[in-house]
Amino acid sequence: MVFQRTSETGTMPDVTGRQGKPGKYPVTATRFPVYWRTPNDSLLWSPIIEMFSDKDKITLRVEVPGIKKEDINIDVIGNDLIIKGERKSESCSKARDYIQCEIAYGNFYRSLPLPSEVRKSGIKASYSDGILQVDLPKDHSKKSKRVGVKISAARPKAKK
Repeated sequence: MVFQRTSETGTMPDVTGRQGKPGKYPVTATRFPVYWRTPNDSLLWSPIIEMFSDKDKITLRVEVPGIKKEDINIDVIGNDLIIKGERKSESCSKARDYIQCEIAYGNFYRSLPLPSEVRKSGIKASYSDGILQVDLPKDHSKKSKRVGVKISAARPKAKK
């Protein structure tokens, strides 16, 4: 499936309102969810995350307030962690006279590549106060090793 990144309101400013001016935070460092338009012209939104590592695990925290844990699915497909679900509520429609509407409704989707040292069989998740926490245990035997690669001289092209 191919998704096209979009915004319902056009360009969204970052939290400092600089609209692309150089500074400490890029415009993409925003607190707004990212929207994706699917091939059948529906919208998906992508929740914001934070990920950090300690000695024994990598922790992923996903901000999904207003969603029941029954409406969230977590899968490991290949080397990707897939988080998807739905915020069930009415979206910003013309039936109401909205002054501002920034809450994302409908289906959401997030795919994250798993680091090689994650032990897939031990992944655990919990949900509390709108934060989904996924703990990815590390398998220290799979730690990445550095391998040097020798560079050889270029071979001359054969004449035709």
